Amino acid sequence: METRLTVQERKELARKKNWKKKKFHIIKGMKRLHIAMPLLVMLLSVAVAACASVACMLGYVSISRLAQLGDVYEVTDTIREKLDDDLIGKSADDTLGEKIPDEIAAVMDQTDIEPCTAVRVYDRHRQLVYSSGDAISEFDPYTIFIKRNDSVNFETDMGELEFLKMLADHSYRKRLYREFLDIVSGGSSSGAARWLNNDEQIIGAWTTVPVYDGEFYLCTEGEVAVSNKQRLICLLIMAYGLAVTLIPILMYLITSIRAISDKLKMNRLYYMDPVTMDRNWAYFTGQADTLLNINRRALNPVKYAMVCLHIDKYQNYCVCHSTEEGEWLLSRTSHTLHDYTQKREVYGRNFNGEYGFLMKMDSREDVENRIIKIESQVRSMFPDRKIDFSAGICEITEKRGSAEDWYYCSGMARSAISDTAESRMLWFDENMKNELLWEHHVEENMQKALDNKEFQVYIQPKHNPLTGEMTGGEALIRWLSPTEGLISPGRFIPIFEKNNFIIKIDNYMISELAKLQAQWLSEGKMVVPVSVNVSRAHFADPMLAELICSLVDEYHVPHELIELEITESAFFEDKTALLSTVKKLKDMGFELSMDDFGTGYSSMNSLKELPLDVLKLDAEFFRGDQEGGRGEIVVSDAIRLAKHLNMRIVAEGVERKEQVDFLAGLDCDMIQGFYFAKPMPAADYASRLRSADPPELEDTRSAAVDHPLTPGQQEASQHI
Repeated sequence: METRLTVQERKELARKKNWKKKKFHIIKGMKRLHIAMPLLVMLLSVAVAACASVACMLGYVSISRLAQLGDVYEVTDTIREKLDDDLIGKSADDTLGEKIPDEIAAVMDQTDIEPCTAVRVYDRHRQLVYSSGDAISEFDPYTIFIKRNDSVNFETDMGELEFLKMLADHSYRKRLYREFLDIVSGGSSSGAARWLNNDEQIIGAWTTVPVYDGEFYLCTEGEVAVSNKQRLICLLIMAYGLAVTLIPILMYLITSIRAISDKLKMNRLYYMDPVTMDRNWAYFTGQADTLLNINRRALNPVKYAMVCLHIDKYQNYCVCHSTEEGEWLLSRTSHTLHDYTQKREVYGRNFNGEYGFLMKMDSREDVENRIIKIESQVRSMFPDRKIDFSAGICEITEKRGSAEDWYYCSGMARSAISDTAESRMLWFDENMKNELLWEHHVEENMQKALDNKEFQVYIQPKHNPLTGEMTGGEALIRWLSPTEGLISPGRFIPIFEKNNFIIKIDNYMISELAKLQAQWLSEGKMVVPVSVNVSRAHFADPMLAELICSLVDEYHVPHELIELEITESAFFEDKTALLSTVKKLKDMGFELSMDDFGTGYSSMNSLKELPLDVLKLDAEFFRGDQEGGRGEIVVSDAIRLAKHLNMRIVAEGVERKEQVDFLAGLDCDMIQGFYFAKPMPAADYASRLRSADPPELEDTRSAAVDHPLTPGQQEASQHI
């Protein structure tokens, strides 16, 4: 049967389905370690920090070299000024004399020339007049100075003296800074050069300055290099730059590792069963869905079966042997399932002693044998304990449906196993699914059907077996559904009894029967008592007698026209409450009958305790051949017993003439069965009440014979 959903219901189902998928992907994503992007960011940060540190170091080195060049310049300028002051007033001849080197040496001794590695003084004839210190190069700075200006033709354009004077008048400071810029840009002949001294690269700076109006030339050399102290400072700069970047990175790494560890712990906790310390239901459903989805897309899919394995009476086991023993049983069961789980299979505990197991299926026999081995293995761990299992199995045959859907099917099969069944395994089939769909359909529509009065009152007459006179009737319920048509009680009464909706049905039937009786009385018909069933669930209400009385009194119907039927099974629910309610109803004037007498195990005891007015013999007494059989003896003794208890007798399910004659000979009071009449709508029943004369017995019998009904059809029409 197809169930149609409204647009809102479809949207709600889609929302729940999408949320389920989203939740599964969130949980699955918790397992992934998203560290690629953070690592890339960290590497870029390290590279930027290293470049910044190197830039700072190079800048510091350049500034240091500039400071050293400045020092060389300052010393050179100081020496030049002192030489100029000391040599002023001396003649050229005196200047070229032997005292000149001594004068220059005296000036040098009074001057701090530490930044300069070598100092030389030349005369205008390029003769070395004074020299101190070790030169760092093999070149003569004076020669280099002249060669830098070799584009000047001293003989034709100007004399050497005029050229040197022109250089002397030029701003030395500008030339010095120009030379410094050359040093930064890597120039090698403008005042700075790189030399290899003992396989070590050295940067040297030289200057050539005219002194005493070009009579002499002062040449200085200085080593521009980074000292150990400066190297240490450079290392500190680089270490600081790296520390500034690496410390946050390390903190980030530590935090990330801790977060990853926390996520892994959270995953373990989320998927761990705290009782068995094994896989829980969330893990089972997620992994089972994944395996099923992979199998649906596979080229060679395997067959799967969903198993609902249940430890029977687990709560009783815990009560008898303690909760700790029960948890140990669950733990050993999980351990056994782990041992028997193959690749691409998964299991998990649902609740208490119930497990889900997605198992590969070669054949049904293979699945059953594996389950038997699992059960035997668990039992062998508890040799002194009685442990029973039951298993529902569902073969997964479709390419749709979640793991939980298939588990519910297997759980339905397990629930269908009766306590007396020899086999404790049951496979799910479509009939179970159809029954579930029907039950769901009934429960969804039962209240609406009650509000719309889709439940109709049918009445089956009761006749005197001697005269054929209609002396009573029984109100039976039928469901006239606009979609399903006429539905017999056997298809919905058991469902109502299970969900306690039968209580509302009882109230409805009593009220409708009282309404009909009041209507017929007002029409002047000859009304006879009509019985109506009161379910055993209703007797749990201590105010049941008052409720029934109010329903009948609403229509001002005499109580003796409403007969209340109870089944003897109600006697074993709550004996005290039943006796109290029966006595109240008797005092209110209602007649009571015991329905389905003979189907229980303590009928005699119930007859002894309950003050009833009518005894209804169950239809099973009249099935099959009763002539000369044991059935006749039982029926006759039951009628005699009822007569001794001042109870009237109603025989149900009478279908043949010989049965009528047999019951008439035993002085049976009323017969209810297809031989006289089948259940009919209230209007048809009312038509029989119009005639004061009883219907012709032969006509009634012939009508029944013209439309014979099988015992199965008769049973389907009874109020269960």
